[in-house]
Amino acid sequence: MDCIYYAFGETDVLGVFDIPDQSSAVALSLLINSTGAVDLHLTPLMTPEDIDAAAGKAPAYRAPGQ
Repeated sequence: MDCIYYAFGETDVLGVFDIPDQSSAVALSLLINSTGAVDLHLTPLMTPEDIDAAAGKAPAYRAPGQ
C-alpha cells in the first residue's frame, strides 16, 4: 500500500496500491470481497505514457447495427 485516505460519503476509505499487473489486482479484489467484510472497488490508474500509447493506436470500430 502506497497510501490510505479516509473520507465520508459513498466512499469511506481510499487506498492506493502498487500492484504488478491487472490480474494480480483482480485476484486481490476477489479475495478481499469474498470475505463479505468490505465492498472493494478497483479504479486502475494510468500514466501519461499509457495514454500516449493508447492515442497512437487506431482500432477498428463498427457501431452496432451497421
